[in-house]
Amino acid sequence: VTHFRTEEEPLCSWNTSAKQSCGLDCTADGTRIVTGAEDQKLQLLSSANGSVLHTLQLRQGVIQVAVCEAVRLVAAACYDHGVHLVDLDTFAAVGQLQKGHTQSVCSVAFAQAGQRLVSGDYHGGLAVWDVASRTLLQRLAAHSDHVTDIAVAADGRLVVTASSDCTLRVWGLASGADMYARLHVLAGHSKIVSTCDVSSDGALVVSGSRDCTVRLWRSS
Repeated sequence: VTHFRTEEEPLCSWNTSAKQSCGLDCTADGTRIVTGAEDQKLQLLSSANGSVLHTLQLRQGVIQVAVCEAVRLVAAACYDHGVHLVDLDTFAAVGQLQKGHTQSVCSVAFAQAGQRLVSGDYHGGLAVWDVASRTLLQRLAAHSDHVTDIAVAADGRLVVTASSDCTLRVWGLASGADMYARLHVLAGHSKIVSTCDVSSDGALVVSGSRDCTVRLWRSS
């Protein structure tokens, strides 16, 4: 019989914000962590020694963040209806993705090795951006309520969105196409779907909801 401790001391602990920390992501090797908070701070933390490496003060509160090492960028979804891009190495602001949303951006994810970025807002809107040119490629009416989370398969051809409307939507790229189209609606949760993920091959989707269930789905 293997016994597990019911409580474990954290390796590191940071007092990063005077307000709620809303979003976080980490590098693939786990050595650096990015956090965003409602006090408009974006911070880069070291898991090796517990230090705060960089702090960037934005103009609006941060709701969610995403890290993409392929393009060395951090994306911060913010209350100002935009996505802020930050250099992962210098932690300097390098651009904004604007005019894709009319409400606060509450979810964000990189796709296609950082060539694309997908963002979702409080009105259920979804935007697809070209990261290099900072241009809006596509705007979709994805859900009837908040897009709470976005997950992307490893090849970037499949995107899954979770929403406060209690559903998930599966989006895909047609062969040779550069625009996403809705493939499936995954319905079954009775309350807000707060989080989702997709397997690297895009075959399976997992979701977590405020109805206290975790569900596993086939994406097709």
